[in-house]
Amino acid sequence: MIENILIHELIKELYPSFKITGVAKQSGQRSVYFGTFESQTDCEPMGCEAWGQVVLKVTEAKSKAAISYWSQEVELLAEIENNHYPRHYFHEIIREDPRTEEPIKPSLLISFEEYIISETLTQKMNEFNNEDKVISF
Repeated sequence: MIENILIHELIKELYPSFKITGVAKQSGQRSVYFGTFESQTDCEPMGCEAWGQVVLKVTEAKSKAAISYWSQEVELLAEIENNHYPRHYFHEIIREDPRTEEPIKPSLLISFEEYIISETLTQKMNEFNNEDKVISF
């Protein structure tokens, strides 16, 4: 995985008004950030300042499978209109460093999604910690 410091610098350059408020645990080939757009500059996605809290996913395009998985996820989220799934706002592929115009290898797959407040499975399991609670569910 490209170093998180480099990813943070690229995020700041690509999306200058995006403020990172949290970072999810590393999972596989993806880095996940939480944050908000405080305004919108000319280089940022249209309407981004109205999105509120969002999830920024950064995936390395290391293989055709990674690109295919990312493309399918973006397409699926763009089609689904359901409160249980995040709304897809924006995606792009970053092939070069905007500061130097040098190629980035591997390219980065970027997507912004709605942040949904939720509970983890562990939290839910703790909620149903006895037979009566499970039966009443």
